[in-house]
Amino acid sequence: MILLILNIIRKLVTKYVQGSIHVQTFFFMASLILLAALFATNNLLSNVMTQENGYEDDSYNNNSSDLYTSWEDFTPGNTDIFFKSSHALHDPINLSNTTGTSQFSQLSSSDDNVYVIWEDNISGNKEILFRASHDNGQTFGNIINLSNNNSTSSEPLIFSHGNNVYAVWVDYISNIEILFRASHDNGQTFGNIINLSNNTGTSFTPDIFSHGNNVYVVWTDTISRVSNDIFFT
Repeated sequence: MILLILNIIRKLVTKYVQGSIHVQTFFFMASLILLAALFATNNLLSNVMTQENGYEDDSYNNNSSDLYTSWEDFTPGNTDIFFKSSHALHDPINLSNTTGTSQFSQLSSSDDNVYVIWEDNISGNKEILFRASHDNGQTFGNIINLSNNNSTSSEPLIFSHGNNVYAVWVDYISNIEILFRASHDNGQTFGNIINLSNNTGTSFTPDIFSHGNNVYVVWTDTISRVSNDIFFT
């Protein structure tokens, strides 16, 4: 819709510069186009948000014009993670749908696949939960508990490239560590948890990126006991 409006504006300006339309006609048509753009934007937002909603993260699918967004929503009476795609006709999807507190969602997409990760305390402690869609966010598979331990797991991040999905988070497994899991089948299964930091310091604020078969993770660490250092693997 937005691309269509931009294309109409480009043609209108071209005609105005060439002198093929009158100045009053130009401004009248430009006003109509602006109103249409504002209506389209407002309609999209009203479909994915209520007064209590707030965006947590969004991501463009690089191979299409689809926009995916996930956010925390208090409408059910507790905090859940909701999802919406720009092309979907259905209502927002409640991805967590639990009686616990679900928050801090992160989203990534690759081709037709959409992945959402978030922090959830449904089990009594904070876990890192994950769901995947393989049809551009129309439907989602079952929830996968990526952390699945008795410690507090938080600050989830996710990155996808091709068939690969990478998740990283902060975990109070002994002291505060950076944990990592990878999937090579579009998020259907995940390998074992890898402790990336694995030291006596406090490890926090991770970030992740991948290119090809390479995965890069960076975080802050206090192992020196003197100052915060930046670690990379």
